[in-house]
Amino acid sequence: MAKEIRDPIRLRFELINIFLPSHDTTAALLSNIFFQLARHPKYWGQLREITLALPFDPSDPAALSFSALKSLLPYRYIIQETLRTIGPVGRVFRAARKDTTLPRGGGPDGKSPVFVSKGTIVCSLPYHIHHDKDIWGDDADEFRPERWTEGKRNSWEYVPFLGGPRICPAQQQVLLQATYVLLRVVREFEWIENKDEVVEYVELQRMAIESRRGVKIALGPAQGNKKYSSTL
Repeated sequence: MAKEIRDPIRLRFELINIFLPSHDTTAALLSNIFFQLARHPKYWGQLREITLALPFDPSDPAALSFSALKSLLPYRYIIQETLRTIGPVGRVFRAARKDTTLPRGGGPDGKSPVFVSKGTIVCSLPYHIHHDKDIWGDDADEFRPERWTEGKRNSWEYVPFLGGPRICPAQQQVLLQATYVLLRVVREFEWIENKDEVVEYVELQRMAIESRRGVKIALGPAQGNKKYSSTL
């Protein structure tokens, strides 16, 4: 990158564009996960049953290997469904550096080539793909993690980290960190409860898409009756 970009300010911004999303999007993703679970508490109970039945102690960092965390399919389905319904990446803008022709996307059937002239801004909207009822069914707007057990999906139907040669390099890091944090919280707290009078997700666009109202929840510890309330 430094060979192509000689301006130090622009180079700095390009580097920040790589490092910041891996942290901001993870925090936004975790907030969105708790947002969904607080409104669908039955999944919290399911995760807790799985967590307490694990053959290893999650408090031991050595036991939480990469492969062990990836094997927790119910956690993966919760994370994937959150990324699909209210993922932290909602739109991506790119500018064409030269005249080019996209192989398809034009015409009445969307299968004809499309000419894109130099300087044209192209916007990708993963949100619309992830809520397309032709792909996900009539319940595309619903949070239903079990849909991920109903068969494989075309890789370009689900693109929370985009795809191809420019797929997010921090994909595995984000998924691993989200699984770890969620597992630890689920183990410590027996239940989750929504404390926001507004049930719908109100979007706020920053570096990542997040809840404009925060995430207002209550968590019940595994022992005792004291409530823990928090805004993420």
